[in-house]
Amino acid sequence: GEFVLDMNSITNTDIKDADDSKSLVDHLKEDDFFGVAKNPTAVLTAKKFEIVSNAKGDAPNYVITADLTIKGVKNEIKFPAQINVGADKATASADITIDRTKWNITYKSKSILGSAADKFIYDDITFSVKLVLQKQK
Repeated sequence: GEFVLDMNSITNTDIKDADDSKSLVDHLKEDDFFGVAKNPTAVLTAKKFEIVSNAKGDAPNYVITADLTIKGVKNEIKFPAQINVGADKATASADITIDRTKWNITYKSKSILGSAADKFIYDDITFSVKLVLQKQK
């Protein structure tokens, strides 16, 4: 499957002050982060689903290999996912963690500037994803 992400839909849920929140979102859309004006979409293309056997029902039951393209840069990623198929719908959920520097998102990167830098930003970004597919009637 292929999923196209609208990078203009970036929002902030942590900062409660409206002006500060808008400032952060606007900065994330600039070239030193996601460059949304030039790269309005990111694309996740799933290539492989590997079943993970587990004794517990709560553990991820798949490892997904996918290509993730951000800012025109494509890298392969792997992430655990929980996929459940029922009679009327299927759900998939995953927490996907990437190192943003692999997509040339290096603004105030800890790995580039080092921990002594003033107000560095960690390189790992985590996306929590939930997909629900309803059976057509």
